[in-house]
Amino acid sequence: MSNALHDEKTASLWREIEALSQSFYDRVYQVSRQFWKAKPSGEKLHDWLKERVWSEREGAKMHAYVVVKMAEVLDPDSLIFLSEQAADEARHYRLVSLCLAARGLSIDGYEPSARWRSIFQEDYDAADQGDPVLLFSILHMGGEGPASATAKAAVDALKGTPDDDIAQAYELIYPDESNHWRAGREALKRYATTVEALERSRNALREKAEHLFSGYKRFISPSANSRAQE
Repeated sequence: MSNALHDEKTASLWREIEALSQSFYDRVYQVSRQFWKAKPSGEKLHDWLKERVWSEREGAKMHAYVVVKMAEVLDPDSLIFLSEQAADEARHYRLVSLCLAARGLSIDGYEPSARWRSIFQEDYDAADQGDPVLLFSILHMGGEGPASATAKAAVDALKGTPDDDIAQAYELIYPDESNHWRAGREALKRYATTVEALERSRNALREKAEHLFSGYKRFISPSANSRAQE
């Protein structure tokens, strides 16, 4: 492959990867807006909060796992970024836990759906494979856009409402999630430098797309929610 053809192919693949990643944000933001438009309260709101608390705690655990598992294959900048992200996720866990505690609740005994757990398991599996291209594709290009969208939708919907404490928490969380998304993109650029690597990244994102989206969509779709419990 000539240099010009290689450059054209890599540029095309990057556009595709970035479009997929942006589509995750856009779709999850719209689903989240629909969720808040229904003005959830009581058990429905509490279930959402419990899943958020569980997810932030799991995010802290998972990023710490990635650092330990992949320390010998990641460059120093990536290790620093992922270590800092583990701390960010722990801080997010504390922030959202306080919102749950203010409602007299905790996640003691809580278990998310099998589908939601499996989304996180994909990240653990990527770390186990020791492949930075797969890791940053799935975890950041595939995962941090939706995390940013979830935070932004909560702020937009709840600011100035009786649930303003949740909006305040997510006002602090949203910039972190956006930064994680951006830093993950830069990390992927350091590793995905060949056509083959970019194709693997794109294919991983395509595979993750519907699985991830269905995990969010169940909050507004009773049929999706029932399937998520399977």
